[in-house]
Amino acid sequence: MGKGCIVIGAAMLDIVMEIDRIPKSGTDVYAKGQSMMVGGCAYNVADILKHFGVNYTLFAPIGTGMYADFIRKELKKAGHESPVHRLKTLTKAYHS
Repeated sequence: MGKGCIVIGAAMLDIVMEIDRIPKSGTDVYAKGQSMMVGGCAYNVADILKHFGVNYTLFAPIGTGMYADFIRKELKKAGHESPVHRLKTLTKAYHS
């Protein structure tokens, strides 16, 4: 396998809202649309390493729930494998 990097940190959900203009102080604007994408420091580093063909292991705890499921699915789709699957499972194992 050779040498590589260990990337430890966060993989989180970024929700990007599309608006026509920045609201003035004390006012609101309605979003025309939104998109979700995976971000976070560890994910971004792992993504760059993958594109450069560097061997790496991504350690990014992912919780539970619909957003965690979205992150997990996107990581798999992008080809990022992580030995850390569910924070709840890890916490339970740690306290056993």
